[in-house]
Amino acid sequence: MYGKNARKFVNDTSGAVLLYVAFMSTVVLGIAGLAIDTGHWYASQRAAQGAADAAAVAAARELAWSDDIADLTAAANELALMNGFEAAAVTVNHPPLNGPSAGNSGAVEVIVQQPTPGFFSTLFLGDGGVEVAARSVAGSVGGAPACLIALEPTERYGLLLTGGSSIVADGCMLQINSANEKAMKLGGSGAGITADLTAVVGDIEAGAELISPEAQISAPAMADPLASLTPPPYDSSSCDETNYLTGSSETVTLDPGVYCGGIKVESGADVTFNPGIYIIKDGQLLAKSGSMMTGDGVGFYFTGDDATFELTGGASAHFSAPTSGPMAGVIFYADPVTAPNDEKSASVVGGGGDTTFEGTLYFPNQDIDYTGGSTATIPAPYTMIIARKFLFGGGGVLTLGSDYASSDVPLPPAMGGSAIAILE
Repeated sequence: MYGKNARKFVNDTSGAVLLYVAFMSTVVLGIAGLAIDTGHWYASQRAAQGAADAAAVAAARELAWSDDIADLTAAANELALMNGFEAAAVTVNHPPLNGPSAGNSGAVEVIVQQPTPGFFSTLFLGDGGVEVAARSVAGSVGGAPACLIALEPTERYGLLLTGGSSIVADGCMLQINSANEKAMKLGGSGAGITADLTAVVGDIEAGAELISPEAQISAPAMADPLASLTPPPYDSSSCDETNYLTGSSETVTLDPGVYCGGIKVESGADVTFNPGIYIIKDGQLLAKSGSMMTGDGVGFYFTGDDATFELTGGASAHFSAPTSGPMAGVIFYADPVTAPNDEKSASVVGGGGDTTFEGTLYFPNQDIDYTGGSTATIPAPYTMIIARKFLFGGGGVLTLGSDYASSDVPLPPAMGGSAIAILE
């Protein structure tokens, strides 16, 4: 009797199905959980690569100003943080330690590492976490420099061409940073742009078909390449001249110094500026109808109330920037903090005058307004313009030269002949 019951118990399989189902359910759930976690890890890996790329580009751009590893790391950390990675997860190597770019002083290597937890895989792997890592190397490559940058990030018409005006910028690019859907507009018979590249962060309201080659829409914004430019040293407590005013049709020669209240050139006057830096403080550099201003190796620094530049009534100006010193390569520098910086502030080149600017015009918080058919009959070897917005009307033709090799005026740092790209 006992043996019969024992055999019956051993051969009884009525509960095996439940055990089998329970076991297989755990396996199926585990596999599903691992699939979900694997997808999560894959997405995290892609995010890490995006953060590494952005951080490497930021660090490579910083190289234009400093090769100090602390500065490069700070630039990389800022972009990594914007992409969701803490500074502690970022390693910066300059020059790169590995790969084809190892030892390249023009490149920066960024490695992003961060533990990424699992959700369901803890059933099988304990804590379920993996170490997500990504590496990127960025550096400078040959490319067209930017010869016109409109820095305004959100408002409409970062670049506005009216009345059939046109821009010719062979050998360089135009960058419009506004993300507005009306970031740029071209209008009027004969209007157009010819450039190596026209890059617009937002969109073009009208005239896109007048741009050759076709503009790049939804382009990445470009950082202000002269944001780290420092004001030239001067004695702010004294003035070499106050409210300087020429006579009509007078011929004069001016020396560098501090011009409190600005410089006003009357109609028909002919002014030669000796080489050096001119501090235009609390006033304009203003040239009236039919006047002429010339100067080689000159830089104008604008600071204080009403510190703007204006040509009116057919006035002409022919300037080249200093070849050395604190304003090397820069003709006009409107201080972004101390010069007028509201939306009504503008420096004006108007009235059909003739201009030659060999170097850079830097008005980061002011608009530049070319009006009345202003033009350059003999373009400078190169001209670069950086402004809040750029407005051009009256049917003129603005030629931005790009013959950098023929000029003794140096390109300011971060602007010439190269672009930043991912190398690895």
